[in-house]
Amino acid sequence: MPAEVLNLVAGVPTEGEPFDVMNPAAYDEVVGIGHAAGVKDVDAAVNAASAVGAEWARTPLEERVAAVLKGISLATSTGDPDELPTLLTREQGKRLQESRIEISHATEIVKQFASLAEGALAEEVLRDELGTRVRRHRPVGPVAAITPWNWPLVLSLVKIAPALMTGNPVILKPPPNTPLTVTRVMSALARELPPGVLSVLNGGANIGAELAGHPLIRKVAFTGSTPNGRKVYASAATTVKNLTLELGGNDPAILLDDAELDERSLSLLLGAAFITTGQVCWAIKRLYVPRSRYAEVVSALTSALSDFVVGNGLDPMVRLGPLNNRNQLQIVRRLADGARSGGANVHMLGSYAPGLDPERGYYHLPTLVTDVDHTAAIVSEEQFGPILPIVPYDNEEQVVAMANDTEYGLSASVWSADPDRAFGVARQLETGTVFVNAHGGPALDFTTGAGGVKQSGIGRELGVVGLLQYTEAQSLTNRVRL
Repeated sequence: MPAEVLNLVAGVPTEGEPFDVMNPAAYDEVVGIGHAAGVKDVDAAVNAASAVGAEWARTPLEERVAAVLKGISLATSTGDPDELPTLLTREQGKRLQESRIEISHATEIVKQFASLAEGALAEEVLRDELGTRVRRHRPVGPVAAITPWNWPLVLSLVKIAPALMTGNPVILKPPPNTPLTVTRVMSALARELPPGVLSVLNGGANIGAELAGHPLIRKVAFTGSTPNGRKVYASAATTVKNLTLELGGNDPAILLDDAELDERSLSLLLGAAFITTGQVCWAIKRLYVPRSRYAEVVSALTSALSDFVVGNGLDPMVRLGPLNNRNQLQIVRRLADGARSGGANVHMLGSYAPGLDPERGYYHLPTLVTDVDHTAAIVSEEQFGPILPIVPYDNEEQVVAMANDTEYGLSASVWSADPDRAFGVARQLETGTVFVNAHGGPALDFTTGAGGVKQSGIGRELGVVGLLQYTEAQSLTNRVRL
């Protein structure tokens, strides 16, 4: 029976226009039913948040933190440990193992913010012969959190957990493609909070626009594409809102001429490029390889990808699930066709799972694009899918210039047998994060802030810096110079 989730407005479950949530592994299969909120629901949720905001901010920090910890623990603890991961895989498409990781990361992220909150929010009192100064952080006010469909629960909690702990009420708009798991978890979390502190409104871009432009919303935290981020930016500008925007990326990985290409390195490279079927903002989107080692690297990656199996994410033998939606599949196909037409070699590798009908889902085999020019669309645009262009270079100066030749700046990686040399190259890259001899997931540190530069966003998430994004710095002083 399909799962069904309702909106939650000021603690009250509410219906709306029903919409089907389809399985990307078999797009004629209904996984669940969501309910689209309306403008009146936005007003009700924001007004409730505004009304309860001061009381929630006055609640002692330890009580706020304890309520969030208890809520997420109850929300993610079910009798069957694979109940939530299975639902997430069926609506998103990713492998069950990735869905398990996402559920476990959800609780880890909340615990991490809880461990940081007291120290980060402590007031600093400075006294001297002229008087007293107090440096403190106060809640920013009602927050709208708008999240994407690739890692919907984790990317909701990196916003909701710090916002709640720092004393802000939150209205969450989950992604319409994957609303089921996140709405279920957040609605359970909300039951441990005063009504109005956390509301959940499902729906399309119109609901996001209403939230971003609402005069009582003081901060918008958004993760999604750069074009949609620009729209949020414009809507928020009318009332000069505080913003955190984590947007698109076209993340380069640079192999230096002394980089090791052993089994571990290959696994890390391919894992970072093809995680969630390539649908992750910080995934490797373009790989730069010394011309002298180009054939070697292409051969090694081709051999490894040949063993990848594509199919339903619930199948334990599958390494790549489907893309999440038809539009994303069409983007990947367009870029592959364009590369082929431009003279590049497009290598579709791996195989489909036995008995799979790839026409019933949004499937695409893992693909390498070789002999491709740095200026080709497959290199300059964010593919967000299981396709990786490999570009040769001749020297470090050239590869740094090519890596920086983009409007994006989310993350990058440098690979070398000499970490000091890698860090030297890393310091020249125009991105928010640079990994060394790893990329993304295995190298992510929940205590360190992450975010983009240029068209990849504004602000930071995770760590103390991510926690303080939901506060305003305030100074109190009776210090007077005579």
